[in-house]
Amino acid sequence: TRNSISLTRKSSMNPGATNDPNNGDTKALPQQSENLSTNSKNVAKTDVKLESKSPSKVKKRGRSPIPSSPPPSTRKRGRMASAEKKEDLSSDIRPRVMITGVKTGPRIKQMVDQIGGILLDSVDEAINAMYVIAGDDNSTLRRTPKLMIGLCRTSNIVHMDWLKKSARAGAILDCNDYLLVNESAAEKKLDFSMKQALANGERLRQRGKCLLDGWSVYVCKGVAGNKAPPEKELRLIVEAANGVWLTSISASKMKALDASRIMLITSDPAGKKQLSSKDVKNALKLGAHHFTTSWLFHCMISQHLFNLDNK
Repeated sequence: TRNSISLTRKSSMNPGATNDPNNGDTKALPQQSENLSTNSKNVAKTDVKLESKSPSKVKKRGRSPIPSSPPPSTRKRGRMASAEKKEDLSSDIRPRVMITGVKTGPRIKQMVDQIGGILLDSVDEAINAMYVIAGDDNSTLRRTPKLMIGLCRTSNIVHMDWLKKSARAGAILDCNDYLLVNESAAEKKLDFSMKQALANGERLRQRGKCLLDGWSVYVCKGVAGNKAPPEKELRLIVEAANGVWLTSISASKMKALDASRIMLITSDPAGKKQLSSKDVKNALKLGAHHFTTSWLFHCMISQHLFNLDNK
């Protein structure tokens, strides 16, 4: 490389090395030819040395060139890394499988690999799920944040047998024979029908809609973590249903909002301080709706909004 740079510099500094008869430098051309010949030999020798010393390094450079000026930091942290990960997942054409309420292990990952899929581990990734495994022979259906998010995105809520048999076949089997629609004990406890929930969700998606379209949601203070998921997961649940997460309902903020399309979520039962807040009182006066976490979770798992006339 250094020899190549040297040749370039010599050529640019020696304008006489041309075929221009007016230049008067008739010896420049032969001399430059000799230099080129000598330098070519030196470059060839250098290449041979590189290959003989480290053939593996030469191959690696061919696949992934090392940047001459690496950025100060290549580590991606915080929201930027999370956002890129989500973007990559949303454009990934591989089957995306989410497990919830079921014990997992290395074998699960192996089976997902066998069907050419990708296993989603975090609740942050649940919005990208195409298949949600929410039960097996040892576990009953549970109303988890992952399940509520998954129901907003897919009707493929299945038993673990679907993954086992798909892995054995080396292909993705039809989900209809493995849907979790026969969990009568769990459905009775949660007061819903999975079959109806899947139909409701599919109907919404066919219309290009989501459960909380057009709604803004404000979760009152003291709700997150009090018989409810942490705030981060509550927000993921609301946004998976296309709801707008509100961080404030101050008087100034309310001026730009339609109070009749705001849900105020309290604990169940509602705490006294939650409803006595000045901002909450003002929002209710303007026409906002008050509901509890139990109501919200029931709507999410049923994929239907109940009793919207409640104020």
